[in-house]
Amino acid sequence: MNLILTNFGHRFISEKIKFLTQEQIDNNALTRLLCQVLKEKTIAISSVSDYKEIVNDGYLWVIDQIDVAAIDFRYKTNPLENVSRIIFEFTTQCNFNCAHCRNGSMEKQTEVNIEKLKSIADTFHLLNIKRFDFVGGEVSKYGKGWLELACHINRNGDNTVTLYTNGWWLEAADFEAAGKFYQNDQEYLSDLKQNGVTHVLFSIDGHEELHDQSRKQIGLYQKILTSFDRIKQNGIKPRISAIIHDVLEMDTVVSFVDIATRIYDLPADMDVSAKMNTLIQDPTNQFSHFIDIGNGAKLRKNRNKIADIPLHLLRCKAFYRPSPSLSIMANGNLSVCPLLDAGQSYGNIHEQDFMDILNNFQDSFAYKLHAGNEISTYLKYLDQDVFGTHFDHLCTIRAILTLLAKEINPMQPVTPEILLEINPTCTPSFGT
Repeated sequence: MNLILTNFGHRFISEKIKFLTQEQIDNNALTRLLCQVLKEKTIAISSVSDYKEIVNDGYLWVIDQIDVAAIDFRYKTNPLENVSRIIFEFTTQCNFNCAHCRNGSMEKQTEVNIEKLKSIADTFHLLNIKRFDFVGGEVSKYGKGWLELACHINRNGDNTVTLYTNGWWLEAADFEAAGKFYQNDQEYLSDLKQNGVTHVLFSIDGHEELHDQSRKQIGLYQKILTSFDRIKQNGIKPRISAIIHDVLEMDTVVSFVDIATRIYDLPADMDVSAKMNTLIQDPTNQFSHFIDIGNGAKLRKNRNKIADIPLHLLRCKAFYRPSPSLSIMANGNLSVCPLLDAGQSYGNIHEQDFMDILNNFQDSFAYKLHAGNEISTYLKYLDQDVFGTHFDHLCTIRAILTLLAKEINPMQPVTPEILLEINPTCTPSFGT
């Protein structure tokens, strides 16, 4: 019998040794053992009983046969290696109906098991992950318990905890936010600060007219701009989460420059490109491509042809080399992609042991589908009479194919009957 490091164990000890002296390593039995396995790839044991607790805690696996090259490859491709940010999609429920919303037609769900999420956050802490994002939906309005979780995460004041919001609460009076009542936004900001929130990211969809039109909230953009000073006065850093189209309108660029000036208190005469770089290079801001899924399907400009897609581009490396984030969706799925709820998770935290999910990434359907670029084999089953012949962003096709592949039993040959079960209204096409 032999011991090898699990995904969790490998990331844990790789992070741990960055901060320890050799003496500290030698004086801790767990650290010393994990370092030995890391160095030697695997160690032989005569009895499991001496290692039962460490194995049960998810740091090590016991295997019978060893292949040192395969073990070394597994360590070098650990899916947890580059994860630096955890996203809690606390709820899909929202108070707006934005023009581009990916959750527009999804079932509304909100996480309620706060203790489970606290335990998961503690597990990620052990991996030296220091950033935790709360998103939605509108988590600030419907995420009951999210502030309790934020407080738990940042109880020592050494983490980055960010709230993504549309800003509905700005300049509001006597309002309820996630089950608590506030007299005004100043009181709310004070409560956010006291509960460990370090950054507030406002969703920005472009310049003022475009943003307010997209959010269907006239005047919202100006409320966001004028809130930055109040937020900073409460000890929280204002930031933005921006939707980027392939071609940026000049008005949007000007808006970003203005936002950067206000957020960072930049000199008025500072070079425009330097201001933009300040905004873009700050990792606490978030910039995302516009993806024509959900409500966004109505806004498609259809620049790209499905027929022209190089097959090697269909796979998404985020599925097998997650970076920088992992997401816990509102339904409990652990995933890397928020575009679709089905077919993309490594497991569900309410249905499986969380440590088992982390340590068995490589066996999940989504991982294997993309790691081996098996997803490219499903392109021929995409009925263009249903989905169209053009798309705006490649992730649209990736998401559709991932869902399609999940619905088709991968252990059986694809037949017209199977495809008709997925979409009875389509006529399957079987080209080469």
